[in-house]
Amino acid sequence: MQQIFAYKTCVAANAELATEKIIEKFTPDLNSNELQEPKKLEGYAKISMVHFDKFLKIGDAELTNNLPNEVVNEVKSAQLFYKSSNSTDQIGVFKQLVQDCENLFEDYLLNLALLSVLADTIASIKKSGKLLSNKFILEIKNHEFFNREVARRSLSWENDQDLVSDLMNAVFDDPEFKSYCKKNDTQFDEDKALIIHLVRNIFFKNPKFNDYFEERNLNWQEDKVAVKDMTLDCIKSSVENVPFQLSEISKNWDDDKQFMKTLFSTTIENDAVYEGYIVPKLQNWDISRLTATDSILLKLCISEMINFMNIPIKVSLNEYIEISKRYSTPKSKTLINGVLDSLSDELQKSGIIKKSGRGLIDNK
Repeated sequence: MQQIFAYKTCVAANAELATEKIIEKFTPDLNSNELQEPKKLEGYAKISMVHFDKFLKIGDAELTNNLPNEVVNEVKSAQLFYKSSNSTDQIGVFKQLVQDCENLFEDYLLNLALLSVLADTIASIKKSGKLLSNKFILEIKNHEFFNREVARRSLSWENDQDLVSDLMNAVFDDPEFKSYCKKNDTQFDEDKALIIHLVRNIFFKNPKFNDYFEERNLNWQEDKVAVKDMTLDCIKSSVENVPFQLSEISKNWDDDKQFMKTLFSTTIENDAVYEGYIVPKLQNWDISRLTATDSILLKLCISEMINFMNIPIKVSLNEYIEISKRYSTPKSKTLINGVLDSLSDELQKSGIIKKSGRGLIDNK
């Protein structure tokens, strides 16, 4: 949803840039030695912008033969620039979407690495080596694949000692940590319980910790729940004397990337078609008055219902209604539910939506 909004912003900017190129092309060159005809150039600019605006509204259309060659050439040049820029931006925005998802994994690795760094720092500065004997932290230090991934991605806390020091002081003053340090020997479950407490109540509740990740990741406010869950799940599922399993972004990231790519591209490529499905269902509600979020959510859900035959319609509807509750207006849930419920029935009857396999579940 956010990336499609970003792409639409790029498209609007590209249209403005193309228009500016037309204006620039027909602006008199005051330094030219050739005779300038300001009125004629101004007329060319206006005619060119009219035809380019027409292109933006209805797509490619044949330019009439009676247009001056200068106008025809400039309109075609503006169209080519617009299309090429949109294509480049579509690729770039999708790459950023994938990168944003993969950043989750790196933030998760940084959280695990922070535990090891914190143990070393407390031992060095506070002269307390209790955390160094924590069995889960020992697992982190000895986990070959984890340490190889951290090194390969150049992840380090070396340049962020202020945050490490702040967390060190918070941990050292924490009552549960003090109680833990008084124990001569601890079981693996006790070691895990302390680490879970530190992650949940020290790390993710520390303002400087959150500021650090917000600077690193623009989507941190959205991503931090997932990163926190990945970190805690890794700790909770660990078993003594067995290398812990690193959490994954998803069970099958390659399939999920393909799903995202298809949903992203089909929604963009069929924007006008999907809008045509939506408008008749709005019942006196102009689509221009819809929030950008609601419009995008409606089109995404339509694309998912049409292009993924194995996803039940009710699953798609429920997902987008839930997203609207979190990210849109209080009335969005009712609007989206009403439009999509009606549309899904209509598009099934017309054969536009076809389901098979698991997609047939709960479609009655």
